[in-house]
Amino acid sequence: MTEVDPDKPEDAPLFLPSQFTATQRSILKLEALAQVEYGLREGQAYDALADLRTAIRTFNYNKDVKGASVRGVGRTTRAQKFMKTLSNDIQAAGDSYRRTWVGLVKLGMSPTDNTLRRLEKKQKLEGKGGKKTALGDSKKAEPWFWNAFRPSGMSEADEAAWEVESKSHPEIPMRWFRERALRDRAIEEVETVEAEFGRVIAWFRKNSEIWERMAEGASGGAKAYTHKQAERYRELGEECVREWARAPALVEEDRIAEEKKVAEDAQKAEQEEGLEPRTDYSVYTFAPPIASSLLTTALFTELLPSQWIERLGKLHSSEKVSRRFTE
Repeated sequence: MTEVDPDKPEDAPLFLPSQFTATQRSILKLEALAQVEYGLREGQAYDALADLRTAIRTFNYNKDVKGASVRGVGRTTRAQKFMKTLSNDIQAAGDSYRRTWVGLVKLGMSPTDNTLRRLEKKQKLEGKGGKKTALGDSKKAEPWFWNAFRPSGMSEADEAAWEVESKSHPEIPMRWFRERALRDRAIEEVETVEAEFGRVIAWFRKNSEIWERMAEGASGGAKAYTHKQAERYRELGEECVREWARAPALVEEDRIAEEKKVAEDAQKAEQEEGLEPRTDYSVYTFAPPIASSLLTTALFTELLPSQWIERLGKLHSSEKVSRRFTE
């Protein structure tokens, strides 16, 4: 059993059910407690994903503000430090979810769960949230954690409770209305193109009929010209019909090309970052500032000769600094 330091209770290990195997939990009669921890960790996982999405939105918004408003070396440097802090918040939220996900898997959740998925270390923590809407955004697929809201495998009572709770959460209705607006806009664009094609085809056919009727009362060169115009409009109408028939195939070609481009970009990004995933620095325990300063002092004491330590002590009039190098 690990001894607990009474001066540092925050470092005391908590032997939660997730730290035991299924067999050990059965022997120690921890099944009921494991279910309680599973429910708490599931909520913690959704909270971590919500924090991750919020951190990404905050980063994207401030990035746009920085690019539009920040000028000058000093302000740019301070803004970069602030952006680094926001980037660290994103990584911290991702690390928090990873730790919670590991606990859920140990408690029995399937590693291939469709809602709470594994967040790979090489997964880019990004999204469109917080950015200004730009052309082509609707074609860009967002990572899975932007749609991880609804838990899977809920009972009817839990589902009803989730529906009530989700209405009070501002993120879910806002995202739903935004996605619905994008869908309606896309449907409107398709309907507009369909109507335009139908109108153009009807216009060409009507003009061809008009020139044909004009040819009935014409003679000589005028009659030849009217037949020529009628044939031209008829060919244009037939060409529109052929192109409209090819539209589904063209859409499919564009879809395949976009998927290929996304795959190539992902492969290129993976090659740039390296095959090894990013190191999760949250698993390391860093020494506190006091311990770090003492460690630095010890290194100086070991590496520097005693006479140099005395000289350094004399150079600093502060008794505290001198004592730091000599003790």
